[in-house]
Amino acid sequence: MLITKSFIMLHLPKTGSTFARDVIKRIYGWEQPGLIDQLRIKFNKKDPDVLELLFKNIKVKHRNNTDQHGVYDQIPEKYRNSDREIVSIIRDPFTAYVSRYNYGSWKKHSSKMQRKLAKKIYAHYPDITFEEYVSSSGLNQSNRLQGIKLKDYVEVGVLTLQFLQMFTRNHRELIANIDKDFREHDNIMDHFPEITFLKNENLNHDLADFLIKHGFTPKETKFIFDANKKNVSTNDSFKSYLTDKAVDEIVKREWFLFDLFPEYLPDKNPLFN
Repeated sequence: MLITKSFIMLHLPKTGSTFARDVIKRIYGWEQPGLIDQLRIKFNKKDPDVLELLFKNIKVKHRNNTDQHGVYDQIPEKYRNSDREIVSIIRDPFTAYVSRYNYGSWKKHSSKMQRKLAKKIYAHYPDITFEEYVSSSGLNQSNRLQGIKLKDYVEVGVLTLQFLQMFTRNHRELIANIDKDFREHDNIMDHFPEITFLKNENLNHDLADFLIKHGFTPKETKFIFDANKKNVSTNDSFKSYLTDKAVDEIVKREWFLFDLFPEYLPDKNPLFN
């Protein structure tokens, strides 16, 4: 999480957040605060141009590490209640699945129960195809639900769960009550704070435009278009992975995200043209 004087950036994993974080640090001339400045920041005596905050990972039960992917609920109150704009990056769910499949962290970080269930279906797990990866991703999500019980007959995909954890108020209560009629529930939209989403597919331009809106000049943001993206997980064609079966499964699992971002549905998505 990055805090500046005019905005807060939340970092949704595998969306280009590492690239965006590096760009913002560079444009603000960020340096690691010295000990004295760290103490001044801690005791509210100093408000730096850009502050990086790390938090305990509360999104996944079996990971207790501290990381840069803090959620909305973890924004310190004095910043959350300020007039700072909250910004993050959203990614096409289809390319997100392909990226995560190729990046491969799921081979090490899936829960023991999920691996056990997957092996019953796919004896060759984790050497599975993309279609098999999509299917197995929903076998067991107890490590992410952490005791939250979904409504009967409600299926929520891994990308949706992560989105709800990252960007909503009191995400545990919301996840327990989410269903396909969520927009019609009294007060449920109160769980959704106002957040600006940049698009991963157009990140260089969106990030430059966003920083210009926050006081930087086109000349100062020009370097963004030459900067190398970080942690790019694949150079393969996304389309080669997206069989009809995989596409249908992703649409079914991530119905919530497609409801919020209908431009990513296959009939509107340039990826399928």
